[in-house]
Amino acid sequence: MPDPAPRQVSVGLDVGGTKVLACAVARSGNGWPEVLHERSAPSEPALGTRHLLEVVVGLAGDVRAEYCPDSERLGVGVAGYLGSDGILVHSPNVPALEGLDLASELSRRLGVEAVLENDANCVALATLAARNPAPRDLVAVTLGTGIGGAVVMQGELVRGAHGFAGEPGHMVVDPGGIPCVCGQRGCWERYASGSALARCASEAYGTAEKLVEAARGGEPAARELVDEFTRWVALGMSNLVNLLDPSVVVLGGGLSEAFDVMAGGLRSALEDNPTVAHRVPSLEAAPYGAAAGAVGAAALAAGWI
Repeated sequence: MPDPAPRQVSVGLDVGGTKVLACAVARSGNGWPEVLHERSAPSEPALGTRHLLEVVVGLAGDVRAEYCPDSERLGVGVAGYLGSDGILVHSPNVPALEGLDLASELSRRLGVEAVLENDANCVALATLAARNPAPRDLVAVTLGTGIGGAVVMQGELVRGAHGFAGEPGHMVVDPGGIPCVCGQRGCWERYASGSALARCASEAYGTAEKLVEAARGGEPAARELVDEFTRWVALGMSNLVNLLDPSVVVLGGGLSEAFDVMAGGLRSALEDNPTVAHRVPSLEAAPYGAAAGAVGAAALAAGWI
């Protein structure tokens, strides 16, 4: 009887505007990646580059030392516009890392090759790694501090001329609307991100998590707030479906854990849109929930996708 395929372990990080998440991820043979361990810390980008770098290095070093000390590569997903040279050109939610050669800095301090990718692209990669067969045309939308996105067409990530393709958070859905950190007004992420839901929840419920739980329990006022928020999410999704015609839309980021309370409203809104109704894509929560970005980064570093 042949020996079972050895288990590989890889470390991936997701660096966002609210927290840094590190995951140890294992895979045996051609199986799906499995999260062995998660560890996180507040990113607190307002405290500056040195502080955030220490958080990233500390988490990466600790998880790698415990789960795969001999690994030669480390995957990192980071929120923002990552250029083809690996430099974070612009990140409204993690400005402390703009212009920094994060890959080289991590490689120098940890003694491994660091592989960087946009965080939403990592969510898309996690979806590809966890599906057999993998979808060939999908859009991933991450709802967290802001909104990120990734596009896969014919099985390949779409990157664009400067590496910034697939970022829908700053498309304007309300001209003259709420000011955005990017300098525009009315960006989609001002209405449909985790931060936007937290603002909706603050007065009556305190946190987005409490609002979602109340809606899940059927409380009418909470349900109304979540439904209004869901309509904003659906508005942006309709634009993406019109533009890209994906077979699957994957919802990632912290709000992927609220997918159950939003899924019905999202489908209804798409079905009611006359230009989308005849081609409503499959709507799915990202595999691995809020850890999808870190899992995708780990899978990329290990060469599983």
